[in-house]
Amino acid sequence: MNWPQLLTVVCLITTVNGQDPEPIPPLNDHACPRAAWLPEGDGFRYEEGQKSNVVPKKTFMGGHEYQYIYQHNLNYGQTLYFEGNLAFDNNRFEMNIIATSPPHVDDAVRIFHFKLLSDTNRFALNTFNNGWGDEEHCPIPTGFVRSERFNLKFHVTEESFKITMNGASPFCEYKHRLPANIYCFINILGKVEMITMRAGAPMIATPYKTQLPNNGLGLRDRIFLGCVATGSFEINFSNIKGELTMQCGFDFDGKRIYCIDYYDGRSHETQFGDGFPLKTEWEFELDFIPDGSGLVLSINNQYYKNFKRESDNPKEDYVNIQIEKAVSVYDFQVCPHARSP
Repeated sequence: MNWPQLLTVVCLITTVNGQDPEPIPPLNDHACPRAAWLPEGDGFRYEEGQKSNVVPKKTFMGGHEYQYIYQHNLNYGQTLYFEGNLAFDNNRFEMNIIATSPPHVDDAVRIFHFKLLSDTNRFALNTFNNGWGDEEHCPIPTGFVRSERFNLKFHVTEESFKITMNGASPFCEYKHRLPANIYCFINILGKVEMITMRAGAPMIATPYKTQLPNNGLGLRDRIFLGCVATGSFEINFSNIKGELTMQCGFDFDGKRIYCIDYYDGRSHETQFGDGFPLKTEWEFELDFIPDGSGLVLSINNQYYKNFKRESDNPKEDYVNIQIEKAVSVYDFQVCPHARSP
């Protein structure tokens, strides 16, 4: 069953309490500084720039809250990202995914309502559709500390919203009472400063192999992968002939990360990184950037190692990517260093 597409506009103009009209900004769907290539079907779509400010801004709508609209259908397998700081003295923190317009009215349909109950150290979860349903509860995880930065992710599966905080495995799950694959508004209330709000690409099933957009990675292009692993896995790159050029392994048994560079189909050198900052069932983010001297790997926004491979033209070496074994990819973006199309 598909929820009707109630929204056919990309933004709304509102006048509230005599303030000048202002649009409801669209939710960004990538974290690249400029443009991005995002998986779509068997290929990629190109997004020129960000749809709105990278740092979220409040509107006057509904009492100076964060209000955003997602301009695509929210697909099963997608992830919604929320990062911010909650004030120490804040007793109100609430997030809503809303299916009707305007989103700030009392009878707006909330397909998912997520609210802090500070007096009981729990989160309340509910749905509003011509009235509230039965309230469900989840304990506040230990990583949620007022006045400190939090990182929440809502993973949208066919059955439920699965909620993670600060990279840990899901601490809460809320079964859908209304279909979630709709155009929707995002609404956040309370004394909170949001740093990031965006949607991610649909989850990718592994094993996965595809040709990278724009005929391969250019110099200093960036691949961003959001992952969860249950064991060891590999991320491999190949040239236009399908010959391996760089094979990177993430070995949970041996607690090591390594890359092997290949020339003419033959392995050349195995290089190992220092340390193993990964845990099974915990979320982590990988960045790969070819810089001409090698393939630079960062993990959770921290530089890890430059795996050496001399290349005057990375586009010849990094044409295809293959991801296999015990890993799920919940976000995938290619950030071009230079304008692509």
